[in-house]
Amino acid sequence: MGQRPNFTDDGDRLIFDYVTAALAKKGIPDDVFDEARRTLGDELLMDLTGLAGYYSMLATFMLAFGLMPDPDEPRAPWRTGA
Repeated sequence: MGQRPNFTDDGDRLIFDYVTAALAKKGIPDDVFDEARRTLGDELLMDLTGLAGYYSMLATFMLAFGLMPDPDEPRAPWRTGA
């Protein structure tokens, strides 16, 4: 998956650790889950979990069916250097 970024924001670090653990399918460590629940609350934690699962599912479908973005479509501004 690559190297873990150096985070300057504790919230970003927490979200990265939580989602990375969730997508690894080995279970989320109790300390990470407890911190995420305490920091984000139940509703936001459920939203984050659903969002991570949704994009993981999309990626699985795209890989399974060989779906790639249309190269003629405009790219997101952060991908074009604009």
